[in-house]
Amino acid sequence: MVAAILAAVSFAAMPARANLIGADITTRSLFPTITTVQYAVGPTLIFDGVSGTSPDGAFTLTVHADQLILVANTFFPLPQVQTFDGVSFTFSNNLPIIDVTADPSTSSDFASKITFTSNVIFADFGGDTVNKGDQAVFDVTTAAVPEPGSLALLLAGVASFGLIRRRRRA
Repeated sequence: MVAAILAAVSFAAMPARANLIGADITTRSLFPTITTVQYAVGPTLIFDGVSGTSPDGAFTLTVHADQLILVANTFFPLPQVQTFDGVSFTFSNNLPIIDVTADPSTSSDFASKITFTSNVIFADFGGDTVNKGDQAVFDVTTAAVPEPGSLALLLAGVASFGLIRRRRRA
Protein backbone atom coordinates (compact mmCIF):
# COMPACT_ATOMS: atom_id res chain seq x y z
CA MET A 1 0.00 0.00 0.00
CA VAL A 2 2.85 2.36 0.86
CA ALA A 3 4.46 1.70 -2.54
CA ALA A 4 1.23 2.62 -4.31
CA ILE A 5 0.93 5.88 -2.40
CA LEU A 6 4.56 6.76 -3.10
CA ALA A 7 4.08 5.99 -6.79
CA ALA A 8 0.96 8.15 -6.98
CA VAL A 9 2.66 11.08 -5.23
CA SER A 10 5.76 10.73 -7.43
CA PHE A 11 3.62 10.62 -10.56
CA ALA A 12 1.80 13.78 -9.58
CA ALA A 13 5.10 15.54 -8.86
CA MET A 14 6.75 14.62 -12.18
CA PRO A 15 6.52 17.32 -14.86
CA ALA A 16 4.94 16.54 -18.20
CA ARG A 17 6.42 17.97 -21.37
CA ALA A 18 3.87 20.44 -22.70
CA ASN A 19 6.01 22.57 -25.01
CA LEU A 20 8.45 22.40 -27.93
CA ILE A 21 11.62 21.97 -25.83
CA GLY A 22 13.23 18.58 -26.42
CA ALA A 23 11.56 17.92 -29.77
CA ASP A 24 13.39 17.84 -33.11
CA ILE A 25 12.38 20.40 -35.75
CA THR A 26 12.89 20.25 -39.52
CA THR A 27 12.17 23.44 -41.45
CA ARG A 28 11.38 23.30 -45.18
CA SER A 29 10.89 26.07 -47.74
CA LEU A 30 8.01 25.05 -50.03
CA PHE A 31 7.40 26.59 -53.47
CA PRO A 32 5.38 26.52 -55.77
CA THR A 33 3.38 23.68 -54.17
CA ILE A 34 3.11 22.29 -50.66
CA THR A 35 5.07 19.19 -51.76
CA THR A 36 7.90 20.94 -53.66
CA VAL A 37 10.84 21.47 -51.31
CA GLN A 38 13.32 24.24 -52.15
CA TYR A 39 15.50 23.47 -49.15
CA ALA A 40 15.27 21.70 -45.80
CA VAL A 41 17.11 22.38 -42.54
CA GLY A 42 17.19 19.88 -39.69
CA PRO A 43 16.30 17.92 -37.77
CA THR A 44 17.55 20.20 -35.00
CA LEU A 45 17.05 19.53 -31.30
CA ILE A 46 15.04 22.36 -29.74
CA PHE A 47 16.19 24.12 -26.61
CA ASP A 48 14.91 27.54 -25.59
CA GLY A 49 16.20 30.23 -27.92
CA VAL A 50 17.72 27.92 -30.55
CA SER A 51 18.16 29.95 -33.71
CA GLY A 52 19.21 29.36 -37.30
CA THR A 53 19.29 31.11 -40.68
CA SER A 54 17.93 29.61 -43.89
CA PRO A 55 20.50 28.44 -46.50
CA ASP A 56 19.47 31.30 -48.83
CA GLY A 57 19.86 33.83 -45.98
CA ALA A 58 16.28 35.08 -46.40
CA PHE A 59 14.97 34.16 -42.93
CA THR A 60 16.13 33.53 -39.38
CA LEU A 61 14.07 31.17 -37.22
CA THR A 62 14.18 31.30 -33.43
CA VAL A 63 12.32 28.67 -31.38
CA HIS A 64 11.13 29.05 -27.80
CA ALA A 65 9.07 26.72 -25.58
CA ASP A 66 5.78 27.82 -27.13
CA GLN A 67 6.71 30.14 -30.02
CA LEU A 68 8.32 30.08 -33.45
CA ILE A 69 9.67 33.46 -34.59
CA LEU A 70 10.51 33.82 -38.28
CA VAL A 71 12.29 37.10 -39.17
CA ALA A 72 12.92 38.29 -42.75
CA ASN A 73 16.54 39.22 -43.45
CA THR A 74 15.72 40.87 -46.79
CA PHE A 75 12.86 42.45 -48.79
CA PHE A 76 10.90 40.36 -51.26
CA PRO A 77 7.35 40.22 -52.62
CA LEU A 78 5.78 36.76 -52.69
CA PRO A 79 3.46 36.19 -55.66
CA GLN A 80 -0.01 34.71 -55.16
CA VAL A 81 -0.05 32.70 -58.40
CA GLN A 82 1.43 29.55 -56.85
CA THR A 83 -0.53 27.01 -54.85
CA PHE A 84 1.83 27.40 -51.88
CA ASP A 85 4.71 29.72 -51.09
CA GLY A 86 5.90 29.36 -47.55
CA VAL A 87 7.43 27.05 -44.97
CA SER A 88 6.65 23.93 -43.00
CA PHE A 89 7.88 23.09 -39.53
CA THR A 90 7.91 19.35 -38.83
CA PHE A 91 8.34 18.11 -35.27
CA SER A 92 9.46 14.60 -34.37
CA ASN A 93 9.18 12.87 -30.99
CA ASN A 94 5.37 12.52 -31.34
CA LEU A 95 4.79 16.12 -30.37
CA PRO A 96 1.00 16.61 -30.19
CA ILE A 97 0.26 20.12 -31.50
CA ILE A 98 -3.28 21.15 -30.60
CA ASP A 99 -3.33 24.81 -31.72
CA VAL A 100 -1.26 27.34 -33.68
CA THR A 101 -2.11 31.04 -33.97
CA ALA A 102 -0.39 34.14 -35.29
CA ASP A 103 0.83 36.23 -32.36
CA PRO A 104 -0.24 39.92 -32.29
CA SER A 105 3.42 40.89 -32.73
CA THR A 106 3.37 39.41 -36.27
CA SER A 107 4.03 42.11 -38.88
CA SER A 108 0.82 43.07 -40.70
CA ASP A 109 2.38 42.67 -44.17
CA PHE A 110 3.70 39.24 -43.18
CA ALA A 111 0.34 37.75 -42.24
CA SER A 112 0.59 34.09 -43.08
CA LYS A 113 -2.17 31.61 -43.54
CA ILE A 114 -1.54 28.89 -40.94
CA THR A 115 -2.62 25.26 -41.05
CA PHE A 116 -1.33 22.41 -38.92
CA THR A 117 -1.54 18.73 -38.06
CA SER A 118 -0.46 17.03 -34.84
CA ASN A 119 3.24 17.36 -35.78
CA VAL A 120 3.51 19.77 -38.77
CA ILE A 121 2.83 23.51 -39.07
CA PHE A 122 2.36 25.04 -42.55
CA ALA A 123 2.67 28.81 -43.08
CA ASP A 124 1.68 30.07 -46.55
CA PHE A 125 3.11 33.53 -47.28
CA GLY A 126 1.81 33.74 -50.87
CA GLY A 127 0.63 37.23 -51.75
CA ASP A 128 2.47 38.86 -48.83
CA THR A 129 5.10 41.56 -49.27
CA VAL A 130 7.90 40.94 -46.83
CA ASN A 131 10.21 43.74 -45.75
CA LYS A 132 13.56 43.32 -44.01
CA GLY A 133 12.90 42.90 -40.28
CA ASP A 134 9.29 41.73 -40.66
CA GLN A 135 8.46 38.83 -38.41
CA ALA A 136 5.90 36.05 -38.31
CA VAL A 137 5.39 34.86 -34.73
CA PHE A 138 3.52 31.60 -34.21
CA ASP A 139 2.10 30.74 -30.78
CA VAL A 140 2.10 26.94 -30.49
CA THR A 141 0.02 24.99 -27.98
CA THR A 142 0.92 21.37 -27.35
CA ALA A 143 -0.72 18.67 -25.25
CA ALA A 144 1.09 17.48 -22.15
CA VAL A 145 3.05 14.28 -22.70
CA PRO A 146 4.05 12.40 -19.54
CA GLU A 147 7.74 11.67 -19.16
CA PRO A 148 8.73 7.97 -19.37
CA GLY A 149 9.72 7.97 -15.70
CA SER A 150 6.26 9.19 -14.74
CA LEU A 151 4.63 6.38 -16.69
CA ALA A 152 6.93 3.82 -15.05
CA LEU A 153 5.98 5.08 -11.59
CA LEU A 154 2.30 4.96 -12.48
CA LEU A 155 2.62 1.38 -13.67
CA ALA A 156 4.51 0.45 -10.49
CA GLY A 157 1.66 1.91 -8.42
CA VAL A 158 -0.99 0.01 -10.37
CA ALA A 159 1.03 -3.21 -10.04
CA SER A 160 1.29 -2.63 -6.27
CA PHE A 161 -2.50 -2.34 -6.03
CA GLY A 162 -2.81 -5.61 -7.94
CA LEU A 163 -0.36 -7.41 -5.61
CA ILE A 164 -2.12 -6.12 -2.50
CA ARG A 165 -5.48 -7.27 -3.82
CA ARG A 166 -4.07 -10.66 -4.75
CA ARG A 167 -2.58 -11.16 -1.24
CA ARG A 168 -5.89 -10.27 0.44
CA ARG A 169 -7.72 -12.88 -1.67
CA ALA A 170 -5.21 -15.60 -0.76
